Amino acid sequence: MSDWLKTKVTKYTSSGTTTAGVWPAHESGDLLMAVYLAEVNSASFSDGVLTSICTGTASGGGSANTIAAYYKVAASSSETNPSATNISVANRACIAMVIKNAHATP
Repeated sequence: MSDWLKTKVTKYTSSGTTTAGVWPAHESGDLLMAVYLAEVNSASFSDGVLTSICTGTASGGGSANTIAAYYKVAASSSETNPSATNISVANRACIAMVIKNAHATP
């Protein structure tokens, strides 16, 4: 069994209070990670299913950004897709990742 990383990026350009992604194909035991991004320093992402790894804000070059990362170990090949609530913001994204042969925690 070889190691690999699969990603799917879902981008939004219209304002909304939910940011969702789509898991790439996965199976039981794979590490699932979702990274939420927004072009505002107070997006306050909240994913009620996955475990939080980190959240943060950064600014520079005239813009501000929010990032939040979450994970879980897949129990099956049909895990619920990642979805987070956030303040209403237009430019945001979800990067959904599947990591095969990773440890149980990142």
